[in-house]
Amino acid sequence: MSIMARSRRSGFTLIELLIVVAIAAVLLALVAPSFTDMIAMQRLRGAHDQLATDVQFARAEAARRGIPVHVRVQPKSPSGPACYILFTDKGASAEFPYAFTMPACNCAQPPGSRCSAAATAEVKTVILEAFTGLDLNLAGTPVLDRVGFDPATGMLFAPAPDSPTPAPGELVVDTLLDSARRMRLQVGRTGRVQVCAPTGSTVKAVAC
Repeated sequence: MSIMARSRRSGFTLIELLIVVAIAAVLLALVAPSFTDMIAMQRLRGAHDQLATDVQFARAEAARRGIPVHVRVQPKSPSGPACYILFTDKGASAEFPYAFTMPACNCAQPPGSRCSAAATAEVKTVILEAFTGLDLNLAGTPVLDRVGFDPATGMLFAPAPDSPTPAPGELVVDTLLDSARRMRLQVGRTGRVQVCAPTGSTVKAVAC
């Protein structure tokens, strides 16, 4: 009998269990926002690093294939999430080596229909799904959403459809969650890629 009595007394009462549950709920409420923010920042950094890697990949592919490879960035729109596409362009010629085939490939279109011009072909498409909360914002002077890489020099060139000389400018793209949490990618005329944090960003990175 005494053994059974001790066994009953060693358990938890309903009140004790409710107290433990309440404490766990409070701790979870305190930790959850930080955990959610950490996941969001990991997504931001991951997407930004992938963009930087893909731009360098486009440059390398231009040299490997011997034809221009273009990068087109498309911010979020009412019709779909932000995305970017890498594609080849055989529309250049000896007379206009920096010509841009129109229309450009469109990463917002379904697979298999993203490149409608005969001279273009999709290399890679990346879509920042809506659930991530991420967007792409174009900056720079002038603002460019499409650039190409010269297969011979690796240099970046911008749209100049009526001239054999590439237009001035650079590709500047922000990957962001909001105005305070953003990272910037800058690609200069030489094709050099720089990753930094623009003014006003709270992300820990080298300032632009």
